Amino acid sequence: MKDRIGIVSELNKHGKEILKFYVHCDLGYLWLFNKPKTKGVYDYFANGKSVSELYKHKYRNNETLNKIVDRLPAHVKYAKQMAMEVNEPVLSIVCTYNEKKREYMELTV
Repeated sequence: MKDRIGIVSELNKHGKEILKFYVHCDLGYLWLFNKPKTKGVYDYFANGKSVSELYKHKYRNNETLNKIVDRLPAHVKYAKQMAMEVNEPVLSIVCTYNEKKREYMELTV
């Protein structure tokens, strides 16, 4: 199975929008990190991206997007390593993809 990067947009405790980055892999949905929401980053990851697509990313004038794309492969590798050590991924929120509506939905575990 290809690793796929997905995002969920939600409000933090101060009322500002943040993006939660997840990877969907053989181990399930693993949380990577949170970032403040910007339009360029949200548009790029709105439909999800595979990790192999990140390596083909052409640098643009969006410095925030470039930094996130550069650090994602390292975060994916680390999240998988931690999940294997624990033997079961523990998440409070799981992200699922709805094919009909083309959006990510959150399910509380």
